[in-house]
Amino acid sequence: MLYLILIPAGIIIGHIGIVAKILPKIVVLHKAAWWLARLWCISVLICWLVRVRQVGHIIVQGPYDTALSLALTTMVVAIVWEHWARQKVLLSPLAALVSAAIMGRARSFGPVDDLVSFDHGWLVVIHASLAYFAFAVLALNSFFALRIILGRGEHSPELVRWFGFSLRLGFFSHSLMVFSGVVTSVASRSAIWNFDPIESLALCVWLIYGTVLLVHRSGRWSDRSIAGICFVIFFIVVLSFRLVDYLPPDKSFHWFPGVTLLR
Repeated sequence: MLYLILIPAGIIIGHIGIVAKILPKIVVLHKAAWWLARLWCISVLICWLVRVRQVGHIIVQGPYDTALSLALTTMVVAIVWEHWARQKVLLSPLAALVSAAIMGRARSFGPVDDLVSFDHGWLVVIHASLAYFAFAVLALNSFFALRIILGRGEHSPELVRWFGFSLRLGFFSHSLMVFSGVVTSVASRSAIWNFDPIESLALCVWLIYGTVLLVHRSGRWSDRSIAGICFVIFFIVVLSFRLVDYLPPDKSFHWFPGVTLLR
């Protein structure tokens, strides 16, 4: 029930944050979006903890629980980033909007409680956790990219700095995710690469982000051009994480109803 309430609540909070950004003089609106985003994050955490208690381990399950973990990770990273940057930016309401959209997509699948055991389940948990973190960082990078795209004239050095830092961190975390996937594949299936749809998409995203990062560091392209590419790539990242939902379970190693930590 709480899961169903969180979806429209996150969308509303996200729109409040957008309006607060458009109307910066309305301080009350800014504070409301700021606090509501944190309340929404706490609610997602409660929902996540309830699911962990129900299944008895860290949830690395089907679309429903994956979306919940993605939402929680994205919100935590956004809130930590807000405090770290010490700027009056509203990343968390936008993160709530994106997270609610992901949760809404996975709602139709519902939770799955019949577990599947893997001999190296702890590797799967590490791999999935890195995937959640990489998604959260790249989501924030897309927010910074959008601000650069919509901005006029010269961009603030602070915005450009955070955009570049999130791009580097996103590429690094995505690299760790791909590497951990290879290790998990070798340990569980004795194969470095399985040409799984998700694996192939993740590799393409990694190559594109690596190329964009090199071009960005060379300084040959404008910040707006790099930001536009990053914003488009993020949708490819969303596709790489969510396209598996539409595939039959036997078409991808990444579709599984559940996984235990250890066997």
